[in-house]
Amino acid sequence: TTGQYNVAIGYDAGTALVGGTHNVIIGDSAGIATTTVDKAVIIGQAAGAGVLTAAADGTIVIGVEAGNRITSGAGNLAIGYQCMDALTVGELNTAVGYGALGTSVDGSYNAAFGYQALEVFEAGSNAGENTALGYRAGRYISTGVSNTFVGSQSGQAIIGTPSVGINNTAVGKNALMVIQSGDYNTTLGSRSGDALTTGSKNIFIGDYAGSSTVVAGLCTIIGWSACGDGV
Repeated sequence: TTGQYNVAIGYDAGTALVGGTHNVIIGDSAGIATTTVDKAVIIGQAAGAGVLTAAADGTIVIGVEAGNRITSGAGNLAIGYQCMDALTVGELNTAVGYGALGTSVDGSYNAAFGYQALEVFEAGSNAGENTALGYRAGRYISTGVSNTFVGSQSGQAIIGTPSVGINNTAVGKNALMVIQSGDYNTTLGSRSGDALTTGSKNIFIGDYAGSSTVVAGLCTIIGWSACGDGV
């Protein structure tokens, strides 16, 4: 190897490295296929196990099988078991938590924090700009982009049903919990808009506000449990 200033600890850790510098690779098979990446931190069994190239300089993956398919995606940070483990060329993603951002191959500019946050998101090359913070936040968002979900199961959507909504903002436990194709909705409060599926351009503020509203559009609902029986 012509690389220098590298640290590799563990069976087959960094075994293919030929020219990279200033890398830290720790764990059984960690960075096993990495060749020329620089300034990467790879820690955990089979973490960063893809062919990391110079295009992926600065990659940080920590956890068993975390980021284990990244090849040329730049500026990614993955921390957690099987976190970001399908990503190959997507860039500038941050995922922290077991299974977070676990399906995206080429998505970019996403931030997922929490167990299975944005787990099934995959919208295509460089698509994304989603932010999900909380247990299973945005878990079943499939191709929806530019969404912000903050709170346990906020924007979780429904298993087996493509969730394609864009530009939604939900803050609060279970807020916009079953959103599917609704766009441009803003909800603030625990369970606010938690039944909304296809409605768009709504504003729900307050715990349980619009909590039984399913398909309404262009509604503004403010107050605790306001329109809790639907509109």
